[in-house]
Amino acid sequence: MSLLDNVAPAKDLTDYHKAKILLIGGTGSGKTVAASKTGKVLYGITELQGVPAIDENNPEAGIWRTSKKEVGITSPAAIQEFRKTLTDHRLPDRYDFVVLDSLTDIQRIIKRAYQKPDGEMMKNGWNRTIDTTTRIALEVRDLPVHVIVTVISKEVDDNGTLVHRPALTGRDLVPQLGQFFNLVGFCYRRLLPDGRIRHEVMFRASEKYMSKGMPALRDIEPPEPLWRLHRRFGTELPDDVAARVKAWEAMAIDSTELNEELDTEATEENEENSGDDDDKRPDPFAS
Repeated sequence: MSLLDNVAPAKDLTDYHKAKILLIGGTGSGKTVAASKTGKVLYGITELQGVPAIDENNPEAGIWRTSKKEVGITSPAAIQEFRKTLTDHRLPDRYDFVVLDSLTDIQRIIKRAYQKPDGEMMKNGWNRTIDTTTRIALEVRDLPVHVIVTVISKEVDDNGTLVHRPALTGRDLVPQLGQFFNLVGFCYRRLLPDGRIRHEVMFRASEKYMSKGMPALRDIEPPEPLWRLHRRFGTELPDDVAARVKAWEAMAIDSTELNEELDTEATEENEENSGDDDDKRPDPFAS
């Protein structure tokens, strides 16, 4: 038997026809709403104030809780337990989507775990923070279901041009993050001439925004993940989603003004091995 006999046609590998979506946007741009409209979804949330929005858009969404029934991913221990939950072999039978909302908050929790009481980073703390963030992003991305990961955007100066980039620490991680996913959308709110707000997701390649589309998708799409699966993979489109997309497309789009509320909180960008090695606490993310 030749090893070439192991080669399989791409059309037969339907188990791998999964959307791996990264949604980037400022506070209030619609990331949580867009990620929640996903049918059978396991939702790992870090900002508990987003629970009402999830309930409004998908009352049947599964909100992840710790073994102590605590809602949300709010501590290093919760991060580790969430990661363990995702290894359950029953996951694909129970859920079509897994959402991690947001990677920015996950990194903030990781960063605090590597800080000493005075706020200074432990030795190798920055490198460990970036490495752990990267590993979690890839672990979620590689699940055998559709995946949505959200990240807050920040506005930075790139050689005199203001661009929107993920609010994450890591000079290598930030540009690589888009390569981890097959679909990267920038979420924003468009102010229409009649005063209404329309949430949109941009997949058009742009130097100012990190975004990446795929065949069958338009440059600007509604915040409906199931609509994108329908367009890309030919999955059945629920009637309520079809109605929302129709209403979204009927809205006037004469205005080009973006009404964005961006989280501009500074993200420290220091990857040197700062700090001494006098903190002997065990690494909560070592395993």
